[in-house]
Amino acid sequence: MYLSIETEGLALIWHGGQVLIQDSMLYNQMTIGKMPLETKLGHSDAAAPRRPTTMEDLSMRLARLKLDSVAVEAGGATVFSFEKDAKLQFRAGQFGVWIVNGSIRPFTFASSPQDAHVQLATRVHDGNAIKRALKALRKGDVVRVLAPLGKGGPTADGRAVVYIAQGIGITTARSLIRATVGREQILLHVGKPYFREELEPLVTTAIYPIDRDEYTLALRKHARHQPDAHYVVSGSGSFAKAAREMLVHEGIPVANIRSDAYIGLSS
Repeated sequence: MYLSIETEGLALIWHGGQVLIQDSMLYNQMTIGKMPLETKLGHSDAAAPRRPTTMEDLSMRLARLKLDSVAVEAGGATVFSFEKDAKLQFRAGQFGVWIVNGSIRPFTFASSPQDAHVQLATRVHDGNAIKRALKALRKGDVVRVLAPLGKGGPTADGRAVVYIAQGIGITTARSLIRATVGREQILLHVGKPYFREELEPLVTTAIYPIDRDEYTLALRKHARHQPDAHYVVSGSGSFAKAAREMLVHEGIPVANIRSDAYIGLSS
């Protein structure tokens, strides 16, 4: 089965179980993931009934965001702040497929839904096309975002949340921490401590291990002391996989673990 729809110069394609997004002018494309045409992509309203997702639904999720400002936070991450588009309704912890001057890549929203701007935060360099495209953005430039995608954060059940983040993978935790009130939040952040000055005062406990042994001890300690907590893991694919396996080994139910593996983030 093959389905395709074009909107604003983009082709959204479903073929053989794969959902792809392609710039029909520049022929750049990326696979969103292997999935049936159903609601695996996430809704902004958690209480909404689940229904089939059509290609038209995907095209309706394509928002246009105008850049308002660019800033570098104390840890060195570059934060792009965009004016909101009414079409974009997301939950904390969700992501979008960003199309910037023909380059296509998924990024988690670094802001929370109630923030004044929609934010993307990353390390900017000249090593790949999407980073060069972001670096070239100027105030007033418009990017497109196919969103929301992903499940978002844990349910609001009052249980503690333990965030296990690697480097710039902290953006998932940042979105969730800024959106969360009334529950215990523990941050375990390895690698370069982006957003430390902002997030440390917002959580109950913040831990910044200096080596692998200290990280392993901290993770195991919290898994044993808080077996009923929610665990949100974000970082490189290998980091997320290893953390998830360690949590499961310590007895944390798979249903209590959410992983966000970042494309292009090295271990």
